[in-house]
Amino acid sequence: MEDTRKYFDYELAYEMYKQVENLFKKGGLKAVGEVFIIDDTCKDNGYIVVKDEYNAFNSQVYLSNIWFDTDKEEEFYVSGEVDMNSYGGRGADDNLYINDMQHIEDRISRLLDYAKENDYTIEDYEKELESLEKVLEKITIKDDDLLF
Repeated sequence: MEDTRKYFDYELAYEMYKQVENLFKKGGLKAVGEVFIIDDTCKDNGYIVVKDEYNAFNSQVYLSNIWFDTDKEEEFYVSGEVDMNSYGGRGADDNLYINDMQHIEDRISRLLDYAKENDYTIEDYEKELESLEKVLEKITIKDDDLLF
């Protein structure tokens, strides 16, 4: 049976972002490269693309050079920028900062219109909305977390 899903799985992209971020903190690019594919063909343009071999995450994570276009030595960091593909091989993609609350809230506010324009099923719309809400929950600092 053909896969007819169209939605973006933001939660899955967030999971990949967190894995890349944790690996990078522990062992830099070398540690990331032990788990994911490093595509540094755009390194001279200020970024490195991290992919997973089997596309299980349906996304790619970007490492950006904090000193790009300066005379300082390269220094990469996990920016939170991800490029995602929708399910079903429809060729749709989305690029956003998965760790930025405003980006996620913007996606939520525009989701209904996007879903209508792209002929989402109700199930696709609900799955994408749920995925966005879960990411927003993960990146939102709750009052309970601020207790000293």
